Amino acid sequence: MSQCLSCGTTLTQGETTCEACGRLLAGTRQVAEEPLQGEAALVYQLLASAGFRPVLAWLDDSGQPHPISVEGAGVPAMGLLPPVTNPYAVFVPEDEADEAAQVLQDARRGGIAANDEPSAS
Repeated sequence: MSQCLSCGTTLTQGETTCEACGRLLAGTRQVAEEPLQGEAALVYQLLASAGFRPVLAWLDDSGQPHPISVEGAGVPAMGLLPPVTNPYAVFVPEDEADEAAQVLQDARRGGIAANDEPSAS
């Protein structure tokens, strides 16, 4: 379970709208969209390691996000399985979105691609 980043209400896995405040993904903004789950997970991990609070989701045919756990990615709530052709997205809290987008832009400019494996330190 996670909490709404806007009002703090507890959200069950798979909820995309906070019942208390009505915000989509609890006050977050999409900062990346990737065709493969592994690529989106790498973006998620990069942002998390930089101190952001990312949320990983798959997007259905209408563009509606369905949050999933990065640890159990691919097994969303209520038995919904993301189709192979649907993209994945990474969201961050609204107040972190501009900075997170800049971090991703800098990482891509620096040669870090979504298909690169993280290096072991």
